[in-house]
Amino acid sequence: MELKKLVIWQFRNLENGSTEVAPGTNLISGSNGQGKTNFLEAIAVVGNVRSFRQATVRKMVRHGDRAFRLEAWVEYRQQTVHLRQIVECGTTVSRCFEINGVVVPLDEYLFQFPVFTLSSEDTALVNGAPEHRRAFVDRMAFFFDSNHLEDLTRFRTILRQRNATLSGHRSQTEMELWEDQLARAAAVVVDRRVRVVNQWKAGFQSMYQALRGRGFPDLDVVYRTELKRENLDKETVAEFYRRRYYEYRVRDCRAGFTLDGPHRHDLTLRTGGRPVRDVLSAGQVKIVAVALWMSNLAQVEERRNEHLPVLVDDVDAELDDRVFSKLVDSLGHTRQVIMTSAHDRGMVDVIPAATWWSMIEGKIQRRNSRRGSKHD
Repeated sequence: MELKKLVIWQFRNLENGSTEVAPGTNLISGSNGQGKTNFLEAIAVVGNVRSFRQATVRKMVRHGDRAFRLEAWVEYRQQTVHLRQIVECGTTVSRCFEINGVVVPLDEYLFQFPVFTLSSEDTALVNGAPEHRRAFVDRMAFFFDSNHLEDLTRFRTILRQRNATLSGHRSQTEMELWEDQLARAAAVVVDRRVRVVNQWKAGFQSMYQALRGRGFPDLDVVYRTELKRENLDKETVAEFYRRRYYEYRVRDCRAGFTLDGPHRHDLTLRTGGRPVRDVLSAGQVKIVAVALWMSNLAQVEERRNEHLPVLVDDVDAELDDRVFSKLVDSLGHTRQVIMTSAHDRGMVDVIPAATWWSMIEGKIQRRNSRRGSKHD
């Protein structure tokens, strides 16, 4: 899969217009604040709908405007697909997704152009809140089974209904109705998450072993639930939650919301029985984050039987030379990679065959030579 052209309109500080993206490795250099990360963000949003920067949609619209449009021409399996995303920010946010000019639902759109981004935000996978890791698992689960998005949405909808009944003095019959539906929806989500994590764990350990340095500890990765055993059938899991919601109804009423279920689960990373965030250095946390990201990419690519585009933000600032070299080797030379750097001094030896770009005040320009840039 390869991004051929990107069209940007009213997105952040980027100049409106189109950019023909080169195959292979692209390196975008420029001073801080010029728009390098914004350009990568535009690619990520047009493919994934969400930003890798934990930014809201309203923050992506150029200052003073109320809408943005992103378009991408993507080539894969000898076909070119035209994606368009229109976002309008009024009283509420509205989004329109198109494939080849036809409006499509979100799940169909998301499957077309999955983009993987390595950035400073990735450390949240290791030392951030559980919702970051749940989102990580859910993305893998979506590409494992595209029904996951619909199933997850259904669980969240029923969860809101059950939460509303907790403070609404509803009848026993109505409570049991919502709890039965919620238990069944929870079982579907948990079953798929457990299966995808079990398939992925070996790949993560392999990638971590390849990237780790001397003195790095061994890691344990577990998808943590309220269940005492994994690999239970969905009906058994549903019955477990049905009983639990009934038994803990008074507690949940006092809290005002449901305290058990997949919305509370976590992908735990531990070493020696302790959370890795309490043990590892900042540099080690970054390596774990890279291993998480790379192993996720590898699993999705194996599932789709194709290489996917990869974005790497501030590559030389985030990774030391050893890990950067290993990362470049792992990405290979056949996939499309788009990297940013505040300078390109020292990058020539590691990625000599890259196409080089400059970013100045939101305008991206292709350079005739990798040397001689004013940013060197």
